[in-house]
Amino acid sequence: MQFVVARSVLQKELAFVQGVVERKNTIPVLANILIESAGEDSIRISGTDLDVTIRCDADAQEISSQGAMCVQARKLFDIARLLPDAPVKFHKEENEWVTVECDQSKFRLPGISKDTFPELPGFKSTPHKLPASLLKLLIDRTIFAITQEEGRYMVTGWPSHRPGRSATKLRILLWMS
Repeated sequence: MQFVVARSVLQKELAFVQGVVERKNTIPVLANILIESAGEDSIRISGTDLDVTIRCDADAQEISSQGAMCVQARKLFDIARLLPDAPVKFHKEENEWVTVECDQSKFRLPGISKDTFPELPGFKSTPHKLPASLLKLLIDRTIFAITQEEGRYMVTGWPSHRPGRSATKLRILLWMS
């Protein structure tokens, strides 16, 4: 696999995935991200901790050869933050090594086989886009059910006042799986 991507785009997408990927994990492969070609002009960056998975699609400037590579997430993110604002070239070598070049900088990172990366769930339906204002409204109307305590598995009792009616008490059970 070989591709070129803008540094700003790479850094932005790697920042999203960092929230899921943990360095100190009992399963070492989970400290890596999967970068694969997703069409002729985009790449897909995926990271998981087996509970949560984040997938980001990014526009590539050029994809010379299709494929996939797994690289240590934290090291790549640290490198991307320090690179100059120039196109970043990735090249997968033999034995899963990955070369990252940008301007006069060149890094060689150890990778792992795509086969060792956990199988990620597929989507049965097409993802939908929501306006940010609608998502904020949904969160605002349900945030009351969030508990501040980790050991509390349900929230009961929520006072609600409806205009023109007497105060009623709604009983809400929120079971955490």
